[in-house]
Parts: sequence; C-alpha cells; structure tokens
Amino acid sequence: TVSFRIIEAATAKVVYTDTVKASKEVTGRSVEGITIGEYHQPSEFARLPTDLELLDTLASSVAVRVGDQLLARFKDVDLSYQQKSTALAKLGNLEDAAEYQAWATVIRKRKGVLAEHEPEQLRELALKALLGR
Repeated sequence: TVSFRIIEAATAKVVYTDTVKASKEVTGRSVEGITIGEYHQPSEFARLPTDLELLDTLASSVAVRVGDQLLARFKDVDLSYQQKSTALAKLGNLEDAAEYQAWATVIRKRKGVLAEHEPEQLRELALKALLGR
C-alpha cells in the first residue's frame, strides 16, 4: 500500500490524495522424490521468485500506477487553472483570479498552445485586480 498527496506549496493546501494498493501471489508445486520398488517419483522443486524479486515487481507496478494517476491529474493543469481563475473572478476575487490566469497563460505558452488573445485577457484581469474593479 502506498499513500501519497500533492500539496500546493503556495497555500499548503492538499490538492490531491490517493492510495494505491497492490498484491501479488505466487504458487508453485514441489514433490518430494520417492522410490518404491520399480516405481520412481523424481523430486520436483517449486521455482518461486525471491522476496526481493516480488517486492521489486510490486514496487515497479505501484510506481507506474501512481505515475499514471498523476499524469492524468496534471496533464491539462492549465485548463484547471483557467477554470479556477474564471470561478474566482465571478466571486470577485480578482487578485487570485489574475494569479491563476497567469499560471494558465505561462503553461500554455510553454506548451506552445497559447492563443493570441490570452496575454491581453491576462493584462485586463491584472489591471482590474490592481485597480480594484
């Protein structure tokens, strides 16, 4: 079992938490050799992985699952920031709205998907926040 959480550094708020559970069961067959008269049963030993091999397999599996969850969660974080900015602006919290809009704008620019009108929108929102409108 692996539990993890993502905390927003600026506000110390927990933004995501999850637990990933994994288990693995292996079985094998062992037969003790026996000879009775002309009957001979050869010995068979189970071929089982070591504890370290099992733990390594589980750790890799859990790491991939955690990575996939985080990727899905933060893949389009710019859209999440944009939505949060819009919601904050509707509530009248223009300073925080401008901050989230700025984060969304910077991420989109780095992704190479920044729309032409976005810097102007950010400028207008920042001015409204500064002027208290």
